Amino acid sequence: MMRFQIEQENYYERIARIQEKDVILITDRGVLDPTAYCSTDIKQKILDMPDLKKADLMERYHLVLHLVTAADGAEKFYTLENNAARSESPELAIVIDDLLKVAWNGAPNHTIIDNSGAGFEEKIKRAYNTISRVVDLPEAPILTKKFLLQKVFKISNLPPESLASCEEFEEETIMMVTTVPNFRNWIKVRRYPNGNAYYSYYTRKLEEKEEERIELIRQINTNNFDAYYSQRDRNKHPVVKDVVVFIHNRTNYIVETFTKGGRRCSILRVNKHSKEDLDDWKLPEFLKILKDVSEDPNYFTHNLASGQGLY
Repeated sequence: MMRFQIEQENYYERIARIQEKDVILITDRGVLDPTAYCSTDIKQKILDMPDLKKADLMERYHLVLHLVTAADGAEKFYTLENNAARSESPELAIVIDDLLKVAWNGAPNHTIIDNSGAGFEEKIKRAYNTISRVVDLPEAPILTKKFLLQKVFKISNLPPESLASCEEFEEETIMMVTTVPNFRNWIKVRRYPNGNAYYSYYTRKLEEKEEERIELIRQINTNNFDAYYSQRDRNKHPVVKDVVVFIHNRTNYIVETFTKGGRRCSILRVNKHSKEDLDDWKLPEFLKILKDVSEDPNYFTHNLASGQGLY
């Protein structure tokens, strides 16, 4: 099923590339979705196959948009009557939904849209705004909160249920020369333990607050990366960090660990879509927070690239 879907997607991508107008390819279910419906052993056997590595499959898409089942938070709207393909009880729907979150955890632009908003129209709006950012039609900022941890993060800090979902990689950020006022550009290299590397291009429109960000994020290939690298800001240093992405209480969390001058520190990062979302979640209880550094210049990436900040 997964190989067949890859062939289908590749076929439609070839068609899209010869069109005269811009094309957005949307697939209802991604290649990794079937892994949520099989045993752990079978899932591992599949992902051990050379052509079905999880990191490769996650990086296929510019955006993975996860709309949380109505069974979790909008129960009165969950029904089997309006979808012939739906057969799960509400309880089973929630279990599968959580497994799908784990399947895609760590994917670039992996966005989970839950049912905390004011009705389905609000859910549609949040999905639309997310897609708009990816295709360079930004409508609303992503809200990012950052918290300095009391101690350097270790994988062993995670409880078993979060450990099962975590992804680890190294990320290097390289700032580019920017000539447009109120915008920043940079490229990122994501390196996985298996040696695979993936590249992304970022454009951020500066807002009044650092935690409010309108960003365009696109995956790029090696040739694109080399071209952008030649336009790097040579007055800025690359910023390297170790990243762990995990799920806890159905929420995605990111821990970034920086090293500077022989010292290390870890920052917990959470991305949300609205101020209401920021008021509706709790930090993982197993992580000890020292302080909120969302607006602290010592922890801004562009300052770190200038040799400033962190300590």
